[in-house]
Amino acid sequence: MELVIRVVDKVSTDRDKNAALTKRGDVISAMADGWPWTDTEKSNPVWRILRVNLTVTDADFIMDPEIETELVNKTVVRQRKRKIDLDAIAATDARFKTWLDDDTRAVPVFDFGIKRQIVADAVLTREDADVELGYRTAMAVL
Repeated sequence: MELVIRVVDKVSTDRDKNAALTKRGDVISAMADGWPWTDTEKSNPVWRILRVNLTVTDADFIMDPEIETELVNKTVVRQRKRKIDLDAIAATDARFKTWLDDDTRAVPVFDFGIKRQIVADAVLTREDADVELGYRTAMAVL
């Protein structure tokens, strides 16, 4: 799959609005390998496109919104419940770090063999930034 991942926080001075905006590490969308990205998508400096061997289920898990469930009318609290810790991946892969830091987007899609488990290990919950251990365990047995 190819993931569009935000690399710069969207911010608002309003606390509630700010919480609902996408942040660094949030997966904006997930598409099949070879998706025909537009020139704008391939050059926008606020996100990157990462090709990684994930399933649709994996991508859906990462992109789950955080929803306030005790309310009768469900309200999105955060755009994403989880994020990918881009800095954790960059700390282990110099090519990824160079690509991540390049705002010129000279290489629009990173396709240098990032393994599924590396991404799984970098998935964090937004609220407390703890690694989703159940997800890591589930992905480890697949």
